[in-house]
Amino acid sequence: MFFAGETISHIFTIPFLPEEVSRILVTYKQNNRIVLVKSITSEAIETVDGESTFAVTLSQKESLLFKTNEFVKIQLNVYTTTAARCVSEELTTFIGVQHVNEVIDANSEIPINFATPITNSEIDRLF
Repeated sequence: MFFAGETISHIFTIPFLPEEVSRILVTYKQNNRIVLVKSITSEAIETVDGESTFAVTLSQKESLLFKTNEFVKIQLNVYTTTAARCVSEELTTFIGVQHVNEVIDANSEIPINFATPITNSEIDRLF
């Protein structure tokens, strides 16, 4: 859950080393419409004890793009240095309304599951 009008960070753990990633697109959708896409480079990925993580921060202005009291779907598209594109399952979270004097920890860690990687040429064959 996060709240409209707040600066928030989502921390993602991915099964890739930074040197395997060329970029990551983090897509936020609401009501089957893309509301926001954040682009992340491999330099933003940190590896500690074999786990690669990165943070996506939404500004107050960005979080106000979402309708309150509705669900948001988040999906990662990881583009690797070997020209593969790996797409995560969609994660669902809720946009709440913050009440006056309510203290909220809006930061959250999100586990990610990926389907089998496919290459760009395999994607082209599908269309």
